[in-house]
Amino acid sequence: MAVMPEEFYLIVKIALNTGLRVSEQMSLRWDDVDFRNRQIVLRRNMRPTKAGEIQIVDMSPIAYEAFSRLKEMMPVHISKQVFHWINQQKGYVYPNGESKTRNYYRLNYAWKGYCKRAGIKKCKWHGLRHTFASRMVIDKESIFVVQRLMRHADVKKTQRYSHLAPSNTRDALIGLGNWYNKPDNWQENETQQPSQQPSANTVNY
Repeated sequence: MAVMPEEFYLIVKIALNTGLRVSEQMSLRWDDVDFRNRQIVLRRNMRPTKAGEIQIVDMSPIAYEAFSRLKEMMPVHISKQVFHWINQQKGYVYPNGESKTRNYYRLNYAWKGYCKRAGIKKCKWHGLRHTFASRMVIDKESIFVVQRLMRHADVKKTQRYSHLAPSNTRDALIGLGNWYNKPDNWQENETQQPSQQPSANTVNY
């Protein structure tokens, strides 16, 4: 972070604290950033959501501060794009107009340059999304919560991060062992025999 200008530092900060894919982040417009409800709207026309639908992503306090600071610093472009100055893309385009790949060359060029200056090797931008998930798993967050935040359709894809929290199973077994050491768990519950209700044959009229 020390080798980056503030505007690029904020881009990285948002990536690390939202887990957005590069196409999702670079396609954001200011209308998609809901400061009031602290949410991000991922729209269908961005082509970021693999399910092809509008999705809502909650903003963490750090992401909220980063977006707020970025809006203060950078004038709103006529396109209303949040990252208009660095989101230029190129890639092969099919005859029908569909793009095969999206290579955000200005973003990637800058990222590689800053990594080189910082002495970091082999760090792709997509690694920031992996870092987002990895840090939550290391912090013992539920794999199902991480799945929802990563917006994976199948939890099997999220389970690739489960090896980062090997102590979770040990902690669970320790907790089970502690259960037996709690006297309250061994106290018998006082039970009362239900009172017999007279049957219809024994009722005195």
